[in-house]
Amino acid sequence: GELVRVLRRAAMPIQAWSICIQGDLLAAAGSDRTIHVWNWQRGESLRNLSMPGQVDTVAFSPDGRLLAGAGEGSEVHIWDNRTGDLLHKRRVAAVRTLALAFDAAGETLATGGEDNRIQLWTVADMSLRGVLAGHGNWILSLVFSPNGTQLATSSADQTARLWDTKNSKLLRVFAGHGGWVRTVAYTPDGLGLVTGSDDHTIRLWDVRTGELQHSLQGTMRWVDLIQFSPDGRMVMSAGIG
Repeated sequence: GELVRVLRRAAMPIQAWSICIQGDLLAAAGSDRTIHVWNWQRGESLRNLSMPGQVDTVAFSPDGRLLAGAGEGSEVHIWDNRTGDLLHKRRVAAVRTLALAFDAAGETLATGGEDNRIQLWTVADMSLRGVLAGHGNWILSLVFSPNGTQLATSSADQTARLWDTKNSKLLRVFAGHGGWVRTVAYTPDGLGLVTGSDDHTIRLWDVRTGELQHSLQGTMRWVDLIQFSPDGRMVMSAGIG
């Protein structure tokens, strides 16, 4: 419970943030159209990366080598996080992008947003390799399975869904929340999926069967973030109270 570090930036609301354990990196962004990157252990500001509009989502590749950002407008930007060089600028949607996720190898990037679909991109050349369609409202959260073969998505349509990333096939729909499903996360062993919603609940699902295993009632108006401890025994949630 001890405060370790305070990182300061421009006095703008933070819309998006991402942590990469490799290199002790933290990125945060918002309406000032800038992604701020720190070494959070040292409290050192590393660089500021400019975007054309408000930034709604940022994501590190698992090895910390790449940083992606997107939001207002139709483009995703990918930088070399070691040098700050812009590697790719790609139009990915006709409207706002709200969620990004790299696979475990850092070779595939998933994007989703206000057009209700998910796109899978080959990072090396940002060529489109798959489109996942089926959600009935905005895509709010994306996460690859630990082995990279599946993608879990959550949406304002009050569901989470599980997809096969090789053939873009829908595997399972997790329904039952009574509000937007704002966040989704895998358990460390990859066998469970946890969702957080505007209905004040956090729900644990069996990935293999789609069955609801547990439902935790919270006091927050909505749940924006879920994070597991490495051993999977504890789960942390955060949101708007």
